Amino acid sequence: MNGVQFGDKHSFTSYNLVLTSKNIPVPKAKTYLIKVPCSDGVLDLSTALTGGDMKYENREISLRFEPLVSWGQLEQLKSRLANELHGKLMRVVFDVDDSYFYYGRCHITKFNTDKYPAEIEITLDAEPYKYNIIKTILEQTVSGTGTIVVPDQKMKVVPVINVSADMELTHLGAMHQLYTGDNTVASVVLSSGDNNRLSFSGTGTVRITFRGGEL
Repeated sequence: MNGVQFGDKHSFTSYNLVLTSKNIPVPKAKTYLIKVPCSDGVLDLSTALTGGDMKYENREISLRFEPLVSWGQLEQLKSRLANELHGKLMRVVFDVDDSYFYYGRCHITKFNTDKYPAEIEITLDAEPYKYNIIKTILEQTVSGTGTIVVPDQKMKVVPVINVSADMELTHLGAMHQLYTGDNTVASVVLSSGDNNRLSFSGTGTVRITFRGGEL
């Protein structure tokens, strides 16, 4: 089905809305350019304070629908959409890309009843990344030493590292003490390459959990 899931409501099965068009733009990169007098071009400081990482603006997703309801039911539908969606922060999932969800604030920006079927437009002020619906969980038994290499991904994440007994973690040459149970180490950031190599010393089970994201 080519529809949209708004939280626990589906555009077609919950509201009888047919999705006629959608626009999901690529998020705009946050750039910071300085014009330097007596110099060619500009000074690009876009990643100067982010360790080389490009940051992104929110993106506005536009959705257009036609309702499959009678003329007399339009005002009731309008009130229901306003009550349940308008101004709400929620997860939004597209049927054609249902491994990911977008997260943002919904707005009903158009409800035109001048013609039949009516025209409805809903926009989502969404965070730049779309997120994996299912969290990534990697588990390994360590006896002495062990290494887990996390698959590459676009969005940087700080994982939750659960250990069944106290252990030591080495990441990018730095050693961190892990204690039985869940551990979150702010400086252990996963994305790609060497960042994703985690080495453990100790005896027990290691479970790494995180939610990935893509543009």
